[in-house]
Amino acid sequence: MWAVLDDGMSHPITIEHNHSAHVTDAAHVPRWVGPMTLHTDVSCADSSIWVNGCCFPVMEINMKHQGSYSSSGSLMVGHSSRGHCSSGSISSLHHGSSNTLHHKSFSCSNTGGSYKSSSHLRGNSKLSISSSAGLAHGGGSGHGGLTSHLKSSNNHAHNLLRINEKDTMKALNERLASYLDKVHSLEQENAELERKICEWYANNAPSSIPDSSEYYRTIQELQNQISSATINSGRIVLQIDSAQQASNDFRSRCEMEINTRNNVDGDTGSLRRVLQQINNEVQTLSGEVQCLQQELFQMRNNHSGEVDGLRAQLGTRVNVEMNAAPSIDPNRALSELREEYENMMERNLREVEGMFLARSAELDREMSSGAVQLQSVNNDIIDSKRSLQTLEIDLQSQLSMKSALESTLSETEATFGSQLSQLQCMIDNIEGQLTQIRSDLEQQNHEYQVLMDQKTHLEMEINTYRHLLDGHDIHIANHTSSGASHHNKCK
Repeated sequence: MWAVLDDGMSHPITIEHNHSAHVTDAAHVPRWVGPMTLHTDVSCADSSIWVNGCCFPVMEINMKHQGSYSSSGSLMVGHSSRGHCSSGSISSLHHGSSNTLHHKSFSCSNTGGSYKSSSHLRGNSKLSISSSAGLAHGGGSGHGGLTSHLKSSNNHAHNLLRINEKDTMKALNERLASYLDKVHSLEQENAELERKICEWYANNAPSSIPDSSEYYRTIQELQNQISSATINSGRIVLQIDSAQQASNDFRSRCEMEINTRNNVDGDTGSLRRVLQQINNEVQTLSGEVQCLQQELFQMRNNHSGEVDGLRAQLGTRVNVEMNAAPSIDPNRALSELREEYENMMERNLREVEGMFLARSAELDREMSSGAVQLQSVNNDIIDSKRSLQTLEIDLQSQLSMKSALESTLSETEATFGSQLSQLQCMIDNIEGQLTQIRSDLEQQNHEYQVLMDQKTHLEMEINTYRHLLDGHDIHIANHTSSGASHHNKCK
């Protein structure tokens, strides 16, 4: 099946047949013989559809304007006789300034005597057609009544489109006039704003940028002094820490020496107690020796007296000599016993004296070594005390120097801090002024840009409406030439 559009070219149309009409005679089944001619005429002034030489007019067209031109229409054609009963809808969208129709694709389907078609047109125009027709054959008055009814409907639709066209043109003219007034007012406001900006720059333009190089040099010098003072303070803190560590070391050494001295004093006291015990033992042994010597002297005296008494007794007696066994000489026995006791006493005395001398020598050696150690410990304690006093004096001097430097540093920081705060206040004020000026400039630039965008947008809309109006005039001319041909074909 082929469709012929306004461009004068025939386009293929696919038709699907699915007849569901109720008929009483098999001979009355509808048949499609030959090609079907579908002729469309889409314009703002008039829209009609031609199917097999019949004109189907558009009964209603609703138009909306929102930066683009769009129209939608629907048609409904009815016939009372048992001929053709068809309905269709058509919608088209015109966007921009191009209104030339160009056929892109077209399809048509028939289901139960109904036709549906859609067509895409050039210039963002879309044409969709749907029609349904129920066919019943039982009488002879079908085609002629449909033709007369379609002619009257076509005239009525043409009058409606004329009225809608006038209203639309009037609304477009009013909208265009309002846009032109708005553009004129915005141009005046833009000129006023430009004049104010120029006056503000002329009045508030800075004569010369203040030279702050001296402040920068002063700030650099102050920063260098602060850094050097910080370095000196750190060096002094390190010296103080090292002095504190040295004093702690000396204090620990002094405590160690004091503990050693206490230990040596304890050992010396114990040795003195041992020496006292030894002296007591020596005195005891000396008393015992004296007692033994007195006993020995007494025993010797007694022995000599007894010997003398025995000799006197023996001198008065008669000496009787007889051969008898030799008897023990008591004098000899006593002398031997005396010698034995004397040897024993001498041996014991020598042993006691040797023991005493050995213990005395050992105690003397221990006392001499303890005295030497005590003297060395005393010397070390004296040296430690002297070093401790020296370190305490140095610590006090370092602490006083630290306090003086800290006070000087605090005064310097306070002085430089006040100067820096003054400079910072000046810098903040200047930066605030610069920020305010920059924000004002950005705001004015933004307002100017917004106004320019609005102006550009309005110019684009004006051009769009101008193109639409020019295209509308072309459509009116085309419709005048095509309406007569369509009317002749319908006749």
